Amino acid sequence: KKSDGRTGAAQATARKETKVVVTKTMAGADAVYAAPEAQETPAAVKAAVAAVRSDADAAAWCLLGYDDGKAPQLTVVAQGEGAADEMAPHLTADALLYALVRVTQTIDASVVVKFALVSWVGEQVAPMRKAKLSAMRGQATGLLSPHHTELLSVSSPGEVTHAAIMEQLAGQGGSTAR
Repeated sequence: KKSDGRTGAAQATARKETKVVVTKTMAGADAVYAAPEAQETPAAVKAAVAAVRSDADAAAWCLLGYDDGKAPQLTVVAQGEGAADEMAPHLTADALLYALVRVTQTIDASVVVKFALVSWVGEQVAPMRKAKLSAMRGQATGLLSPHHTELLSVSSPGEVTHAAIMEQLAGQGGSTAR
């Protein structure tokens, strides 16, 4: 492909529907950056998320992480029927995790189901792994959407509590938290 002659000009073209390739020309040198290939979400992960969203299921939260493969896949790390505080033993310093938490909130005498997204970034995650998995964040957050609030980039188990989620929801509107 020919450059348009402008230094630093970027051109994006779609290939194979799921891959975007960006070609950047700088001082006569071409560099090609490719977005990660979209991966099929494993059935166990879909089932865990569906259980949290289901009114008929007792699941209150699910915690997702990535395996150690060359092309990391989302996996179910843990699930629970209690409050978000139950996740604490699974929130390790060497993991990058995402959780969907189901809570109820009372607004004007009506009990409303709400969902919170938790983005856990352990303090000991290797920088290269953190960069690689951060590029894949869209897959996890897309799967866990929609949600009403997010605990973003938390790294201490004490930050992931039912009280913290309810406080954040209360700040977004609504009255009595439960």
